[in-house]
Amino acid sequence: MKIPSVTMTYLLLVLIVACSDIKSGAVVTSAELMSRISDNSAPIILDVRSEQEFRRGRVPGAINIPFGDHQQLLLSLNLAKTSEVVVYCEGGGRAEKMGDHMQQQGFSEVRHLQGNMNKWRKEALPAESGVTTVKSSRE
Repeated sequence: MKIPSVTMTYLLLVLIVACSDIKSGAVVTSAELMSRISDNSAPIILDVRSEQEFRRGRVPGAINIPFGDHQQLLLSLNLAKTSEVVVYCEGGGRAEKMGDHMQQQGFSEVRHLQGNMNKWRKEALPAESGVTTVKSSRE
């Protein structure tokens, strides 16, 4: 079966648009986030790395929600579905999964920290360290 090139082009465009994720526009740069932190208008910042990674250094004001415990811990925060949330991890994989999970749960204002903690560190932005975490009910 031959498909005319106009139809094929249209189908390809539909596929590209359908597969492009909101994530492409749902990012916040480290400079934007630092500015919001500095002027006390920061969104809720979720660090989905392990507790050990979190203790070594994190974005100021971040809440630790280790990805493996994310469902229970996220519920314990009792966030409004319209809360502005920034999610990050070390390199991006866990943050992307968490963002997807939150969007599936109906959160509408989830953004990813562009470059994650790797970039934050490379840019020598302020970081907190030590223990501050949401505890799992399994503990």
